[in-house]
Amino acid sequence: MRLHKKIYWKISNRLEAFYKQTFKKGSGLLRERKDNRDFKGIGGFLDRFGATTEIKEVNWIKDNYWFNQNPFNCCVFAAFTILMSHQSGIRFSVRWLVKLARREGYISGNGWSFLKAALKCANKYGLLPYELMPDEIVRPWEGRGANWEEYSKWTAEDEQFLTEALKYKISEYRSVSKSEVLKLLPAGYLVFTAVDWYSEMNNVTPPLYLLEQRGQKIGGHAIDIAGWKEYAKRFINPQTFGRQFGENGVAYFSDLWGVGKFSTYVISKLSIESRFEHFKKFYEGRVVRTKENPACYLIKEGKKYGILTEEMLKELMAKIGENKFDGDVKQDVLDMTELGGGGEVIIQNEV
Repeated sequence: MRLHKKIYWKISNRLEAFYKQTFKKGSGLLRERKDNRDFKGIGGFLDRFGATTEIKEVNWIKDNYWFNQNPFNCCVFAAFTILMSHQSGIRFSVRWLVKLARREGYISGNGWSFLKAALKCANKYGLLPYELMPDEIVRPWEGRGANWEEYSKWTAEDEQFLTEALKYKISEYRSVSKSEVLKLLPAGYLVFTAVDWYSEMNNVTPPLYLLEQRGQKIGGHAIDIAGWKEYAKRFINPQTFGRQFGENGVAYFSDLWGVGKFSTYVISKLSIESRFEHFKKFYEGRVVRTKENPACYLIKEGKKYGILTEEMLKELMAKIGENKFDGDVKQDVLDMTELGGGGEVIIQNEV
């Protein structure tokens, strides 16, 4: 029975993608496949009548996780990867999930897929750190962009990363209601969903950069929600069209549940063990700090060394390069790192 369903959806996805690409020119989100993780029950039903919250403003966006999916339609995989990068403090590869989805038969055309395809791949195979598979579609250092075939095709070389990706598997995902989302955001979770997409959403304008249902409906678009602006009652959405879209890559929703009928998912956090292992492996020789504390440390031979003064910090960054600074390391990972150099030193001013 499961094989029959897989064949049905594979054929259905390809036909739907062909129709949309040929006649409608819409975005790349296909119809969803439902299972028991998609149903919220009575709580989700009551939320539609106006849940209130005392949530304070929260924003988990980090600059160096931006990704521009153009000219492909891989919003499902780009949005989910951005979400997991923000939520874990590890930058992951979009291309890895795209390759896995094509290998599994979840992709049609040049990225057309259903919302849960990224979740299924991450749950079955795991994510891959960006350092192991850089995924920029436009490659200015090569003077060209990637074509879909080379970007997405599974190769023999990709097999070597399957074991590494297992360290970053998500253990669970489930749909959540509006009231749950408003509790999850302050706890460091991002949520994954999709919205009906309208033509005028392609050019959101200041000062609000608000996505509204205006113009022609041209398809669906996968997104993640990274926070909440209390003063304007708006959800914060880092987009997958790069920095040039919206407010430096950010758009806003006044009511997430009023712009589509897609499930809204919360994804389990990665284990501290896998995140700490990644930190030790890829942060050697870098300067780090957390969002919550202005203390800056140099990571050297698996230990953290406190930096005495701002002058020392500037001198060090000039020596190793500004790209070697990460100001959003997770506190629990930094706490696990052994202190070197004889003592903890805190820089009093923000960097």
